[in-house]
Amino acid sequence: VIPLIGGIPSASTRNQDSFSIRGFGVQQTYIDGFRDVQEWGGGEFASIQQLEVIKGPATNLFGNARGFGGIINRISKRPKDKQWEQVSFTAGNYDYYRATADVTGPLNSAKTLLYRVNLALTDTDSFRDLHHLRRQFISPVFSWKPTAATDVTVFTEVLRQKSQEDNFIPTIKNATTGLQELTVPVSRSIDEPWQNTTIEKESIRLTADHQINDHLTARVAAFQTYINNPIQQVEYLGTSADNRTITRRAFDLNRHEDYSFAEANLLGKYQTGVVKHQLVLVADYFHWKYRSNVRRAPLASIDLYNPVYGAPKPDFYGPTATLATNTLGTLEAKGYAGTYQANVWDDRLILTAGVRHDKVEGRRKLEVVPYQDITDAPNTATTPRYGIVVRPIKPVSLYYQYSEAFQANLGGGFRLDGSPLDPTTGKSSEYGLKASVLNDRLQLNVAAFDVQVVGLPVRLAAPNNSFFENAGSNKGTGTEINVTYNDEHLTIMAGWVHQNVRPTTGGVTGPAVQGVPKEQAQFFARYRWDVNKFGGFVLGAGVVYQSERPLTATAGAQMLPANARIYLNASYAIAPGLTAGLSVTNLTDKFYVANNNGTLWRPGDPRTIKLSLTKSW
Repeated sequence: VIPLIGGIPSASTRNQDSFSIRGFGVQQTYIDGFRDVQEWGGGEFASIQQLEVIKGPATNLFGNARGFGGIINRISKRPKDKQWEQVSFTAGNYDYYRATADVTGPLNSAKTLLYRVNLALTDTDSFRDLHHLRRQFISPVFSWKPTAATDVTVFTEVLRQKSQEDNFIPTIKNATTGLQELTVPVSRSIDEPWQNTTIEKESIRLTADHQINDHLTARVAAFQTYINNPIQQVEYLGTSADNRTITRRAFDLNRHEDYSFAEANLLGKYQTGVVKHQLVLVADYFHWKYRSNVRRAPLASIDLYNPVYGAPKPDFYGPTATLATNTLGTLEAKGYAGTYQANVWDDRLILTAGVRHDKVEGRRKLEVVPYQDITDAPNTATTPRYGIVVRPIKPVSLYYQYSEAFQANLGGGFRLDGSPLDPTTGKSSEYGLKASVLNDRLQLNVAAFDVQVVGLPVRLAAPNNSFFENAGSNKGTGTEINVTYNDEHLTIMAGWVHQNVRPTTGGVTGPAVQGVPKEQAQFFARYRWDVNKFGGFVLGAGVVYQSERPLTATAGAQMLPANARIYLNASYAIAPGLTAGLSVTNLTDKFYVANNNGTLWRPGDPRTIKLSLTKSW
């Protein structure tokens, strides 16, 4: 889904989704407009209806403390008041198998109690050797609607997943060209079969909406999420002088995380003369408690070109193992926000202004001598946001928006004098044009953006390289164009992003930031033929282009080559409620590097083919 949106390359490592919007990392996800924990397990979408990607200053209306480039908001499936069922089975190459079920309907004759249950089972190998994934997921949801003005919904979720972490592939530096090269097949692994990663996630979330009167609506939400994540993995240490012997070690990570969140919103709407007023007041509280225990042990090296697997799993509690870290910690965040909007002369002029205040506190106990208990000084920030929309004619909107955000630097490091780091702050501005014609079937959106982030932690030079200063800064500028067309049969989405993200530390503009391409573009078209009365035949095709990007953030860095990937999908209605589907990703089997840290590369997915059969009634 994400590549077809444009301007959002994946930077995923390990078992958490991670993306970059307009060249700045997205570390926070949202669900139904509320703050959520980072998606685990590569994202399970059986209970998700759709995705929203919100870019630029509008991001921070969500109260996001890290909204430098944008955020991703997932919208949940909700119960329906009519009985409905759907089952689906999908099979693909690399032994991919997935089954889902979705059942919803009323629990009583008055239809004031509704339910929905989504279930998913996934079992798949990988194009990478030694890697396999098994996942079970269930999400029961219950809604209570005692009156037409009140809706209370409880979402629950249980995820169980076992997989092997991917250690990426070591590259070799070419002695003649000085470039890093991938000299083995993309399937090559330097891991061991005993590797195992378990994700146990349990979550309960309550949302309540109540329309107090014609002018006021109250909305509250609260969730509790527990995650247990034990990992036993091989760790890459380096490549020997022979350019083939890979030195390794093993590590054991036990991580437990407990999240609590609560938010209350009050939305007001009223009108005086030609002005429509809207006011949103927000108060939220977030608490994160975690424990992380890391142990390391020696492990035999391996030949990159002729790997022989079978090195025994070490005893992580034996005499040769070491305790690297054992951390207990908590993080508390409190926020308050208010946003006012005035809509004048039936959308001809819209003015928005708001402010948010955040306070973040962290405490840690490092149970490795000689560290002591650590309490970070509170990180506080008051961040404004404002915007204006002018519509000279109804189909055309000209707009400008500005906002500020901050990110607390808790637990990441200290200054040389032992004091905690200040928060990183950011400013984001955007101006643009939106236009629609043909009864809104054809829409154009052009935006120019500017993002500045200051106070990034920078490590000091040796011998003080265990300490940091808030000395770093990055600046990103760019232009984005998106065009969509949608009618009864044809859908077209096209977009292009030009972005230039560079460090500006000390007032000196540096080379492009690692991994950020200057140009990204995407095109997708889908057409539906009414060949039968059941829904007909749908064919879609798309291409995603990414220009070359620097391997590292240093002057004269090696550039990873540009790439273009082709997507294909089709569906055919066989009978009432019965549909067959085909999905092909990377149709031409194009090689590309999805992520890297300089020496280690993660190849992007090769050609992937999936066939599905879906029955609804």
